[in-house]
Amino acid sequence: MRLIDYASVIGGYIVVGIIEREDRKSFFSANNRKKVLENINHIDKVIVAGDDYLELVRELRPDFILKGEEKRGISNNEMSILHEYGGELIFHSGEYTLDASNLLSQDMDRENSQENLLNIQSYIKRHKIDISALITIIKKFKNHHVGVIGDIIIDQYVQCNVIGMSREDETIVVSPDAKRSFIGGAGIVAAHAKSLGASTSFFSAVGNDEAGQYCEQYLDDTGLASYIIKDKSRKTINKTRYRSKNKTLLRVNEITSHDLEENFCDEIYRAIEKNIRKLDILVFCDFSYGVLPQSLIDRLTELGRNHGVFMVADSQSSSQIGDIWRFKNMNLVTPTEFELRAAGNMQKPSLLTLVNKYYEQTEAKNVIVTLAENGAFIHNRTVDANDFLTDQIASMVKNPVDVAGAGDVFMLVSALSLFSGATIWQAAYIASVAASIQVGQLGNIPLQYDILLSRLMTMNHDMASG
Repeated sequence: MRLIDYASVIGGYIVVGIIEREDRKSFFSANNRKKVLENINHIDKVIVAGDDYLELVRELRPDFILKGEEKRGISNNEMSILHEYGGELIFHSGEYTLDASNLLSQDMDRENSQENLLNIQSYIKRHKIDISALITIIKKFKNHHVGVIGDIIIDQYVQCNVIGMSREDETIVVSPDAKRSFIGGAGIVAAHAKSLGASTSFFSAVGNDEAGQYCEQYLDDTGLASYIIKDKSRKTINKTRYRSKNKTLLRVNEITSHDLEENFCDEIYRAIEKNIRKLDILVFCDFSYGVLPQSLIDRLTELGRNHGVFMVADSQSSSQIGDIWRFKNMNLVTPTEFELRAAGNMQKPSLLTLVNKYYEQTEAKNVIVTLAENGAFIHNRTVDANDFLTDQIASMVKNPVDVAGAGDVFMLVSALSLFSGATIWQAAYIASVAASIQVGQLGNIPLQYDILLSRLMTMNHDMASG
């Protein structure tokens, strides 16, 4: 769609050619693909061509041929024909808009929700998603031990009443009404894991301050096994959102971002090393506030590999820029498209090309890219002749309340699902359901096992009834 949108910017009469090759298996027939494309407004004509599509080029004599950026630098047989009459070959993968890095949009209308429902129904059919199989997968969550390491954050929500506009400096005047605090960052990821039934160990650092004491008390109250470094040189991360009527008016971040000193890194490493034999999954939750220096990541990655631990990484970019590319040999990463492009400094490549480059440079095993209101892009690295290489699952959110934390839930649930034997398609489906629960409530609240099961049942009924 991005490529077709870009073609419409160039303008003129747009023809899309579908190449049907006898030596390649197709999941969708050329005629079915043709019907779908003919329903897209920008396209004027769709033609099905055989292997010898160059004859079609000679017949049409287009002013421009538009190909994806990934085709640049390889053999493009159309060039000689285009040179004959002055045609031009353009490489582009469509415009990527640097939108917010949230997993899900807060502005989905009824029409988009219906379109998403149809997309999800089609996804279920393509990948033979069966509710009983998904329930079996989720029940296995309770058999696993999860270790989580990363920056712990306090998320505060101040509910305000808007009084009006100041006549002095034309600013909005609000009156605070109520305040609620939640544990966020890596802390809520660990809390999600425990709430979903997995045995959980949490490793992090806080400052020697009131916010740090709040974090430690929360961890004690929830019974979450934790190893917390108290670093007097840092401030516990505190993010405050001022909201009115389900809208965030202002966000204030109190942060410290310097790396942990080497002696603290050694302490955390020894604590995880002591527990490594009982860990099934190790989750790196990087918010770029210093708890995960590169040296510690590298040491823990080697430790995890040596003990066969399933490793997962997330490096978030919201008010700061993370770097998901610095995690090597992960079993799963779930970055947003913005995070993948910004840290890799790659704005032009198509999404598929971008993911393939990520695989090459980091040797990751599974990549799911979250796409804001467009759901998630899934790349199946272990594809065989009878399976899909890539697919997209639409967002499942109807009435979002707060998108904060949706990515954390998506990452953790997809990891637990994959480790429990799910295919990547099943894992993305379960994780999308989990994320839809998260954005339907205010603040980071640990996802309950029973609620996830109940929502899966409800989603299955909705899909069946349409």
